[in-house]
Amino acid sequence: MINKEKWWFEEKNDFKFIKFSHFEKYPEFNYFITTRLAGKSSGQLNSFNLGFQEYDNPENVIANRKSLAEYHNIQFESLIFLRQTHSNNIKIVDSSDKAKGLLSKADAIQDTDGYILTKPGICPVVMTADCVPIILFDPVKKIAGVFHAGWRGTLKLIAQKGLKIMKEDYNSDPLNILVSIGPSIGPCCYEIGNEVVDEVKKIFPDNFNELLIKKKNNKTHLDLWATNKLQLLQEGVNEKNIIICNECTYHNPETFFSYRYAKGITGRMGTGIFFK
Repeated sequence: MINKEKWWFEEKNDFKFIKFSHFEKYPEFNYFITTRLAGKSSGQLNSFNLGFQEYDNPENVIANRKSLAEYHNIQFESLIFLRQTHSNNIKIVDSSDKAKGLLSKADAIQDTDGYILTKPGICPVVMTADCVPIILFDPVKKIAGVFHAGWRGTLKLIAQKGLKIMKEDYNSDPLNILVSIGPSIGPCCYEIGNEVVDEVKKIFPDNFNELLIKKKNNKTHLDLWATNKLQLLQEGVNEKNIIICNECTYHNPETFFSYRYAKGITGRMGTGIFFK
């Protein structure tokens, strides 16, 4: 359910992006979380696919990325992309990283699933299609992070690791940090196996009952939103500073790409951050 006091869809010229109220108070900080609408791709990757998937023409992807930059009034060459591997590896990006991964996978930043940003003029992007996009922003220190967290990244505590970098390397106070957790497969739909159940119990021995949901068919579902929120609370973030966009990608395939819904043949949405 949309909570317009905390987050909403911004719609313009057929594009549809997600906005968060607490970031809107800081005009020097910009960000985006895309949907699948208003792009050049077709078929099951219709239409705003931002990832170089084998089922899409690279020219469509580049055109979509150019539209993304134009919409947000940023230089196309400022976009930065990763080769995501469900790790908890985080890159502190600077101007030397401009345009990495922009025109092909080959020159993307390798084996990395998150960024820390301290400089203007560059826009790091993570891509998702059921996994959780997470944005951290410290308006006092003017530092931000963006992370890709599937179940592996979530249980490797990538968001918490990013927060620790902000604290230890840049003296961020967790109480100042604003968090947005974007759309992903929700606890309603995210069925998991025993391997993941065991990992959740191991990593969160005091809280796993809050994170694991038993269904009537004796299957277990994982709440990725709550799991990422919990690891940030454990590191000192104020709960009132965390906004969760509780839109399930699997439940809303007309708006979002969903890897599980599409059985692997799908596009990618983008979540990016940049300082003006």
